[in-house]
Amino acid sequence: MHLDKYKQYSARLTTGAAAISHPVMVRLARNGIEIDAGLSFGQTTGQQASGSQDAGRPVWHYEDLSSGVPITANSSEVLICDGKQPGATLLVDDPAFAANLVRLSPQIGARAWRTVGLKPAVSITATVAGFIGLIYATDYSPAKTIANVLPERGRVVLGERVITSMTKKRRACTDPAGRRALNHMMTRLSTAAGLEKPFKVTVVKWGLVNAFAAPGGQLILTSGLIRKATSADMVAGVMAHEMGHGIELHPEAGLVRALGMSAAGEFFFTGSSSAIKNIGFILATLSYTRRAETEADQHALKILKKAGISTKPLSEFFNNLAKKSKNSSIGKVLNKYRFLSTHPPSPERAKLFNAGLSYKVTPVISQKEWAALRVICGKPPKRLSPKELLAQRRKHLDAAIKTTTAILAKDPTNIRALTRRASTYRRLEQYDKALKDLAKLVKLQPDKSLLHFKRARIYETLKQTQKAIESYNQTIALAPKNSKMYRFRAKLLAQQKKWDEAIWDLNTAITIKPKRTDYYIARAQAYRGKGDQTNALADIAAVLKISPKSALAYLERGRIRAAMKQDEDAIADYSKAVSIAPRYAMIRILHARGRAYERVGDHQAATADYRKLLTLKAFTKATKEHHKHARTR
Repeated sequence: MHLDKYKQYSARLTTGAAAISHPVMVRLARNGIEIDAGLSFGQTTGQQASGSQDAGRPVWHYEDLSSGVPITANSSEVLICDGKQPGATLLVDDPAFAANLVRLSPQIGARAWRTVGLKPAVSITATVAGFIGLIYATDYSPAKTIANVLPERGRVVLGERVITSMTKKRRACTDPAGRRALNHMMTRLSTAAGLEKPFKVTVVKWGLVNAFAAPGGQLILTSGLIRKATSADMVAGVMAHEMGHGIELHPEAGLVRALGMSAAGEFFFTGSSSAIKNIGFILATLSYTRRAETEADQHALKILKKAGISTKPLSEFFNNLAKKSKNSSIGKVLNKYRFLSTHPPSPERAKLFNAGLSYKVTPVISQKEWAALRVICGKPPKRLSPKELLAQRRKHLDAAIKTTTAILAKDPTNIRALTRRASTYRRLEQYDKALKDLAKLVKLQPDKSLLHFKRARIYETLKQTQKAIESYNQTIALAPKNSKMYRFRAKLLAQQKKWDEAIWDLNTAITIKPKRTDYYIARAQAYRGKGDQTNALADIAAVLKISPKSALAYLERGRIRAAMKQDEDAIADYSKAVSIAPRYAMIRILHARGRAYERVGDHQAATADYRKLLTLKAFTKATKEHHKHARTR
């Protein structure tokens, strides 16, 4: 059989490690299905699958593949599993893929299924065989065809098991007032949908912002979605969309794909199956096709219109999704390669629901009911002010001091208590007491380099440079292969302008760790301080060879060139650094470039950099305060 090694197919991969599927590209290689999540096939199309992880492209060997339903050359979609990766599934919606795959992996084809048989239970086998005949006689999706003829009681029982599975580690929310509000909402939506009985909704205390449709007219709503929603109408819009999935039996069809026809058939017709373990996790990892999402959207539009509920909040929901994923790595891929996504793009869905309303709308529930629904899982804990957080932190630290002091009163040589108390004193900024405890620990453990290092760091904080250097000397004597100690000591020596000694320390650090770019940058700074710009530039060249996108390297090279009176070249380096700089380096870069612009007489550019600098400094200060308080929680 001839294989087009350049032919690629878009697919969705679920690894089983998280409740999400990812867009991937696949190709049928010689030994198996090669999966690429990085869109880099163009560079490696000549490679043959080797059966191993090659540059991030796992290979699913043909002999290890299995499928829940028999695959034919006419199958419109393929959902397969790899026997060596439990929980992982691959969904490919392309008839050409199915036709080629059946020839390469015959055990998943219809002929093999007819030979082996689906299950020993004769009644199940006969029923499922009838389903297969129905599938082959129609143009429908196999799983969707099966879902349409499953018994209602089986769907309800499966839905209940899904909900039990998904909520066994999470609390179900049953606040009476919140439940009444939700029931009012669902009754209004179900009546508009023309259903005889409302969808049953289980609310789960779960930070995930989502809702799920389960089989048998049942829905799961997370507290995370309720908390993030800006109105009850937004929640109603999401629930109407999930009802659309339920009406179209998308959850049942998805589970048939994931479980396999035999396991699903056994459960639906006998009420039990040993193959069904974590059914809730399976549902959470499912990803609906683009067509299924579009069908659910159309149902949502009809339900909301019939109920007289505004569609604009649902439009806002999809807009928020678009903004959230816009800058994510997966979002960037989907924006560039739309054919990879099985979901209609969120901006398009937002536009669909934001169309002009041609009917009168009223809120789905009252403001009082919305307030009750918001706290259906209980009121969120009170957020403490920064002052209260600091007081709480101080209380915990004081308690730790009291506890360790009591232990040391009975056993003055208790190393664990001394270590904890020294650390607590340091966090309380009571450095003298911390140093006293460390001195006791040094006497008890004179060969432990970490104790000398801790003393050195405290002396640095206290600006007692010489004592810090002496402590580093002791640390290095005990741990001569620890490159970081030489780097720390070199920093203090450079502060004293002892350039040769600092360079010697950095030479040693680089000998131990030749790939550490920060060591080269520190040595370049020492060379620049000494006035040896040639060696300084050589060190920066070494950094850029290891890490071509090092913003700090371009910053330091700009400083070296500025010291050499080459301001134009320095500005070019600073600008390069700005284009790739992380936020923590930006302040230093803008300050250096602003001064360089001043020296060349470009005061307008200098002013622009200084304005950015002031804004960034204010933001950085606020961020530091935020992190400082966050650490106390």
